[in-house]
Amino acid sequence: MSTDNTMTGAALSPEDLEEVRLYAGKFRILIIGRANAGKTTILQKVCKTNELPEVFDYAGYEVDQAGILDPSARRGMHDINHRLVFKSNPAFVFHDSRGFESGGVDELEAVKEFIAERAKHEELGDQLHAIWYCLPMDNSRPITRAEEIFFNEVGTGRVPVILIFTKFDGFVKSKFAEILDQVSDWSQAPAIALKEAIADFEKLQPSLAIYKYKYPPKKHVRLQDMDQPEASCQELIEQTSAALDNRALAQILIATQQNSAILSTAWAMGKLTLNYSLHIV
Repeated sequence: MSTDNTMTGAALSPEDLEEVRLYAGKFRILIIGRANAGKTTILQKVCKTNELPEVFDYAGYEVDQAGILDPSARRGMHDINHRLVFKSNPAFVFHDSRGFESGGVDELEAVKEFIAERAKHEELGDQLHAIWYCLPMDNSRPITRAEEIFFNEVGTGRVPVILIFTKFDGFVKSKFAEILDQVSDWSQAPAIALKEAIADFEKLQPSLAIYKYKYPPKKHVRLQDMDQPEASCQELIEQTSAALDNRALAQILIATQQNSAILSTAWAMGKLTLNYSLHIV
């Protein structure tokens, strides 16, 4: 695959497109986060859709979506081995972990086992390629015991962890409330609050305890106003690509975004399937 084409955003050659097709459905991401951390919205924005994903079990059978990415679902319905695939961009395979808000040992062990098992696979498409860890900023205590456990006890090997500060707009709103009594022109308050929130975040982020733990995140992004139609996760894709040691894999990640329309059409026509012919498990 041409480095110039994939890394600069130029149109891919037919040969490169064929390589992308062969890798379709093979960029695998584990997303971790507490209930209401905004995971569903992030995945939808990445795949440019408002629809829910199709869900497949380990054997490749489609399963009921109940309990997948649903914070109100019953705990027993969730399985980290389920594959989440969006029709709009089937080049991605997502796995979801509920996170460890309760400090539960079962959840932690499930994540450890999942990472270890994926590392044993020889096929690139069957391996785990990145982990997105969602950390909501709409509360006064973003770093909890859950993060201390994960970043101290879960070694991910060569799989990079990208820390996603979600719901930054909640952080901005708290700053807005703080400055209302300090501004003479209330119409300027939103802009001032945003500026001060960003400044505070830039000071706070490097000093977070999470970066002093045994296995700190490799990259980070902050997301806000994700409920807006124009919201984008482009920076998340770019930072994930930058975090990958395998440059060929980074090129594939970028190519999946460039060619999502092509891959979506192929999926709809039945040319791309999550079955054993592509050796995706």
